[in-house]
Amino acid sequence: GQLAQVSRPPLIHQHSRINNLTAVFGSLASPGISTITNHLALATSAKIIASTHHNLRPLTSAQIDVISAAQLDKNLSDIGGDPVIIDAGACLNLTKILSDRRASALWLSQSLICAKSIIYVVMANDNGMTYLSEFVSDFNKVINPPKILYVLNQQRFDRKGEVIQGKFLELIGSQNHVQVPYDRRSEHSHSGGLARFWRNTTFNKQIAKISSH
Repeated sequence: GQLAQVSRPPLIHQHSRINNLTAVFGSLASPGISTITNHLALATSAKIIASTHHNLRPLTSAQIDVISAAQLDKNLSDIGGDPVIIDAGACLNLTKILSDRRASALWLSQSLICAKSIIYVVMANDNGMTYLSEFVSDFNKVINPPKILYVLNQQRFDRKGEVIQGKFLELIGSQNHVQVPYDRRSEHSHSGGLARFWRNTTFNKQIAKISSH
């Protein structure tokens, strides 16, 4: 019992929400969390905080601090006044991670507790809608939740896409949302070169819409 306690990281101290902090979460098997984070950081001149326990993320010209989950607490205490975005990662049940003491769960729970607003990215397919249904049901149980914006990512404008769109809108109800179209060029989030080529595409306009929220 004593060894088990030693191996666990300390429980999180309660933090107040940080006005200039946004956290980007997403459903399981939902590519696009880091891509949306990168583009949003460039659009708002924000710094990104990402975790060392995540997989390799797409490159970006935005400022980024890659830290361990144990360092997040101190990093947030020295956040300053400029906008900051946490690449929080995938999560389905926010209420469960609040009592989970693993490093990956600590990263998610601190992101949830400290962020003034969160963005939840879900893939525009059947699996995405299944995950979204579970997330929404659980999020309704979160006490004093932050503001949330739902993002339907890689939306396609065909018959199947219309069905997915209908399910998405039904699940989130009146919550704020943005639908981001599929664009293979979105993986390039550098400030020059290819990014200038599609600056006025629908994808970039939707990123601007997320920024305004």
